[in-house]
Amino acid sequence: MNSEECIHGLTPGTCSLCKQASSPFSNSQRAKSRLTPTADRKTPENSADFFGHPWPEWFHMCDIATDYILERAAIGRTTTYGDLWSAVEEGLGKPIGNAYYQRPHLLEWTTRRFAVARKLMLSALVVRDAEDPGPGAGFFRLAAELGLLHDDAAPKAGEPWLAMSSVQRDFWERQRNGLFSLWK
Repeated sequence: MNSEECIHGLTPGTCSLCKQASSPFSNSQRAKSRLTPTADRKTPENSADFFGHPWPEWFHMCDIATDYILERAAIGRTTTYGDLWSAVEEGLGKPIGNAYYQRPHLLEWTTRRFAVARKLMLSALVVRDAEDPGPGAGFFRLAAELGLLHDDAAPKAGEPWLAMSSVQRDFWERQRNGLFSLWK
């Protein structure tokens, strides 16, 4: 990172997280809430790119996803995984590849940057589809990892997860409604 880049690897004035002066999250909170990777994870410090995207582009994708989710929060609406991916691709102005592996990581990076500051997960507004309006199992696993949900309430990795439990549904609804309240 050089002096002409923000903490997300973008030039000053282009990063939606850094320039949101009216955001309830201060710049110091944003810097602290950046993803803290494990040793085996790719980071800007140990790799040149992530899923073939140079790190500044990856962070720009996260910014686009954040802005899109917050736009949805402001109008009290959720979005689908597919619509989020389309919005990121449109915002970037070029094809960004298959969403299957990238999208969960994009949501994780985006969510971590906000969850630390407000205990709210932006990914609560991203649902499977209109017929099944709820988050996927990864949402609850990340919530447990962030300390927002008890480990026992998170679906176990590698085990089938077919539907939300009442504890999971209550948690998700609190997260969703908290975002709606905060951004309206």
